[in-house]
Amino acid sequence: MVNHPSILTNWDLVFEDNFDGSELNQDNWNTTYYYGSRTNTFNDEAQYYVDEALTVANGTLSISANKLDQPLEAFEGVDQYLLAQQGKDLFFDYTSGMISGHDKIAFTYGYMEIKASLPVGQGLWPAFWMLPSTGEWPPEIDIMEFLGHQTDTVYGTLHYQDPDAPNGNAMEGNSVSGIDFSEGEHTFAVKWTPERITWFVDGQKAFTITGNIPQQAMYLLANLAVCGSWPGDPDHTTLFPSSYDIDYIRVYQNKRGILHGGLGDDTLSRTRGDIYGGAGDDVLSLSKIGNLYGEDGNDILNGGERKNILDGGTGDDQLFGYKGHDELDGGTGNDHLDGGWGHDQLNGEDGEDYLFGDRGRDILNGGAGDDELDGGLGQDHLNGEDGEDYLFGDRGRDILNGGAGDDELDGGLGQDHLDGGAGSDLLEGNFGHDYLQGGLGNDQLFGDKGRDSLIGVDINASTRTALVGINEIDILTGGEGADIFYLGDTTSAFYDDGDNLSLGEYDYALISDFNYKQNDLIQLHGSLDDYLLEATAEDLEQGIGIYLKTARQNELIGIVENVTDLSLSNQFFKIADSVAV
Repeated sequence: MVNHPSILTNWDLVFEDNFDGSELNQDNWNTTYYYGSRTNTFNDEAQYYVDEALTVANGTLSISANKLDQPLEAFEGVDQYLLAQQGKDLFFDYTSGMISGHDKIAFTYGYMEIKASLPVGQGLWPAFWMLPSTGEWPPEIDIMEFLGHQTDTVYGTLHYQDPDAPNGNAMEGNSVSGIDFSEGEHTFAVKWTPERITWFVDGQKAFTITGNIPQQAMYLLANLAVCGSWPGDPDHTTLFPSSYDIDYIRVYQNKRGILHGGLGDDTLSRTRGDIYGGAGDDVLSLSKIGNLYGEDGNDILNGGERKNILDGGTGDDQLFGYKGHDELDGGTGNDHLDGGWGHDQLNGEDGEDYLFGDRGRDILNGGAGDDELDGGLGQDHLNGEDGEDYLFGDRGRDILNGGAGDDELDGGLGQDHLDGGAGSDLLEGNFGHDYLQGGLGNDQLFGDKGRDSLIGVDINASTRTALVGINEIDILTGGEGADIFYLGDTTSAFYDDGDNLSLGEYDYALISDFNYKQNDLIQLHGSLDDYLLEATAEDLEQGIGIYLKTARQNELIGIVENVTDLSLSNQFFKIADSVAV
């Protein structure tokens, strides 16, 4: 058993294929190049890759090269086209196999390792290498290449772009010699970081390259080529079939490494570092530090114990912050966000989302769409933003802002601050001494239990002035407790449209349950002498109308419904001594 270098002490195993079972794991590997080819025409290789050359048994993947009695014609499609374009023969004398992680899983940085037995013979060319997920070339990282007629040497190479080199491409590498690599199993690996790539053979450091290091996602390949411009053609010493036997392929990463899913439905987890799900419906999980990016598909993202960023991307995603002060971004789609423990920020973004702060002092932003926000335990800040949203403070002293749209706000338990914002909103304080502000639009405010403050109009917190409620009719219901109904503050009387020729029946507050026995009060601007009380007209709600005196037609600013014994006295009214914020 070969021990791993001590540098991996704090690294996580993020990918492992031990080739258990009886067939190749299709979730991990393809058996062609990313563009569909089953050979490499550019290296003058003479094998054609077929799935039958791959066998899995007893915990080993065997890639077998065979010489054919009758030449095999390249399959119709991409290979026949490429061969014809290059003027090459369409028939192959050898078959072999390859595995490729393109569109499956990719990595940015890490420790990539293979344990394998290598074949002997002129013209045999096994390799373990990496290509970029984008499909461009270079870069290429050759972790291990072996020529079957040079059994005491293995090679490692980095290919990179160099505008000063012929064809714009260059390479740098080295070799390791001194033992017979055809005998027994050996491990071959690279440690790839943003600054350098170091090659390892049997757990021992071999050499390092520090220039032109790739900084992008790359996937793994393993193949057994036959012939080619480097190994030459097989001769009488080459035995067929010959096999490249792989015991395992593993990838380790530290927190700087990035794990990338492919086109399929991936389940990826790690202790620390970032994971990108890619396409497909993925399950991404962290134990500690790092970030999760679902990208495309309907994904499940599970945060860890520390501070994480969870970004759902497109699709209908489920994000769970668990512990730590996390940021959860739903992205597009109808998403489910659960902050878990900690002081979290949840952003629903586009779609009809459900946001649950859970425990801690959380910030919930619904974004576009008709969203449902639940603060959970703690002092939370809920912002519905665009759409027709439902906001529930749950427990704690919460701040609820409906934003645009016709929203429903429920403070839950605790002393809450509710602001409907634009739109015709429904606000319920629920338990506790709550502050309810309807904002723009025709709003309904219900204080429920506790000593509540009810303001139908919009208050500009930055300028500390009220938009007085022109062309809006608000319904104010205090519920149980000694409530204050605001019809003005020190800056102005509310619902005064400034038109002395009209009664003002299109903008006023309807106080539906005024009860002086509960010590309810109505707050006015100015002085009591500025107002008069009269029974309302038949075409309005029945009760006592509160009118602001003007030089001509008195202005209706409020109706106290189902009340007949109201008078302008300090028992029922108070004059504002502050701005209503």
